[in-house]
Amino acid sequence: MDRFIPSPESPLVAISLKTLTRVPLPLAKNVSTVLCIGNFDGVHIGHIELIKRAKKLSERIALAKENNSILCGAWFFSAPTRPDATVLTPLEEKLSIMQTFGLDIAFIAHFPSFMKMSPGEFASLTLLENCQCKGAVCGYNFRYGCGGRGDAQSLRNDFPYEVDVVECVTADGVPVSSSTVRSLLAEGNAEQAAKMLSRPYCLTAPVIKGKMLGRKLGFPTANQQFSDGLAIPAFGVYITRITVEGKRYAGVSNVGVRPTVENTNAVNCETYILDFDGDIYGKTVKTEFLTMLRPETKFPSVEALRTAVLENIAQAREYFKNNQI
Repeated sequence: MDRFIPSPESPLVAISLKTLTRVPLPLAKNVSTVLCIGNFDGVHIGHIELIKRAKKLSERIALAKENNSILCGAWFFSAPTRPDATVLTPLEEKLSIMQTFGLDIAFIAHFPSFMKMSPGEFASLTLLENCQCKGAVCGYNFRYGCGGRGDAQSLRNDFPYEVDVVECVTADGVPVSSSTVRSLLAEGNAEQAAKMLSRPYCLTAPVIKGKMLGRKLGFPTANQQFSDGLAIPAFGVYITRITVEGKRYAGVSNVGVRPTVENTNAVNCETYILDFDGDIYGKTVKTEFLTMLRPETKFPSVEALRTAVLENIAQAREYFKNNQI
């Protein structure tokens, strides 16, 4: 995915979501796009509404112009604009979700190269010239241009085509945002985060060799590490759903530093996969966080830890009796 990351030399990268290949910019004059614009970190239900509205707008424009070559896509920055913000969805996962919703193209932008651009320049140079954009969708709180001076209304003023503005999307009465999802994960509230994301938060990463500490307790575990900058759920034990080579399993995962058995500052995700026996070292595994059972705890003894793990496994089995894996 490094080839898709924009840079000061190539501040805007276009990706065909059909072939996952780069598309030359500016787009050819005979190509038109309808774009939803946002940060898309997490691709949560608010972002999904942007995508749905963009698809409807592109279909309407295509029908009106009798033009079937209109591409529906997303425009977003390659990294959060706040330097302290963690990432909910790495680029590969983000593009995969956008593929699932049927988008044709993604424009990935290098934030420092755009942060001083005026709102008018963004509309004329970026959307119209580079992206051949003939319709746009943004959120009610969309800000853009130097100092965030641009908003949804200024985009309507500066952009000569239709701009559809999506109002606030909520989950259980709470406005949905990437920062709220991060806060929920930091609290260990995996269920509410999943409502906002429309799916459980997940870690997709290769299984690495650990110190076999779980095996010594009688629970061999799959160890995964969170990549730099990725949002980490609150330290604790979670009921998880594990996907190995396309097959799903129930799991119990500990996120944290294993204070009872190891003195370390390295955060990892250590998962006991129920009813599974196989060598998965080096294989990429998807771990979805469904519900938190307890905070990570330093037990007085290894035997006390083992007893707690047995109880957590029983809780996971009971959970999956009532919920499909």
